[in-house]
Amino acid sequence: MDLILSAVLVLGAIALVAALVLFGVSKKFAVEEDPRLGQVGELLPGANCGGC
Repeated sequence: MDLILSAVLVLGAIALVAALVLFGVSKKFAVEEDPRLGQVGELLPGANCGGC
């Protein structure tokens, strides 16, 4: 039983560290979207896109 508990704790700790690293990296390398991109997308016809 101790082996299973220690394995769960070690894997949980590794997962927690990996999640924190991924969170930090995603915040550091975040790319802001240009607001004009959404405005141009709204102006384009979206019906049957790719049909022509």
